Amino acid sequence: ELAEFGVRVNAVAPIARTPMSLGTPQLADLVQAAPDFDRFNPHNLAPVIGYLASDVCRFTGQVFGLEGDTVLLHDTWNIRE
Repeated sequence: ELAEFGVRVNAVAPIARTPMSLGTPQLADLVQAAPDFDRFNPHNLAPVIGYLASDVCRFTGQVFGLEGDTVLLHDTWNIRE
């Protein structure tokens, strides 16, 4: 609603290792560190979040799913890579 005034609002749905995910048995098994590339390291999310917060971001009103080096664009009930 405020895009015409330059206001951008986006959401991030991350999958990352956090104290909360490690405290949940089902998630703890999923997000254990990998030896070569740690898909669940929260630092992997920073570049996308930095872009979304920057002046060059061209998106608004979107939900981004982030997991490791994968960025998904959620579109209602569909997901686009």
